[in-house]
Amino acid sequence: MAFNIFAYDFKVKYATSTAAPAGGQIYYQILAVPLTLIEFATVFMFEHLHKLNTARLRECGLSLTERYQLFENIRTLDLLRPIARFHGIITCLTFIIFLLLGPSMIGTPSYPFFEESINAFQLQAILMPLVIIRNKR
Repeated sequence: MAFNIFAYDFKVKYATSTAAPAGGQIYYQILAVPLTLIEFATVFMFEHLHKLNTARLRECGLSLTERYQLFENIRTLDLLRPIARFHGIITCLTFIIFLLLGPSMIGTPSYPFFEESINAFQLQAILMPLVIIRNKR
């Protein structure tokens, strides 16, 4: 489980975050690549399953139970696909912003604020699906 530890270094005049020390940044970047690939795989799986289930529902010769189950699967996928897309986009956007801006900000007084802003941006990707689920009930 990841967690942040905040500290104050009395040799400098700004707060620093020990969540990602300068030498450990490469590990966060390496970790972000498989997580981004997992996001892409999730979106691809949801889209592919929706396409397969929709095509199978149009087939003749299915029993009422099979049609009902396929219809429920499609309905659930219709609910989850926008959430998977939104979460994937937010996660990938956060990763790209961090890769582009992060290295130039390391060691500056604004870096801890940048790091926490990026974390808050990802938190939105977790909380926003709850709003979508509530509105689609």
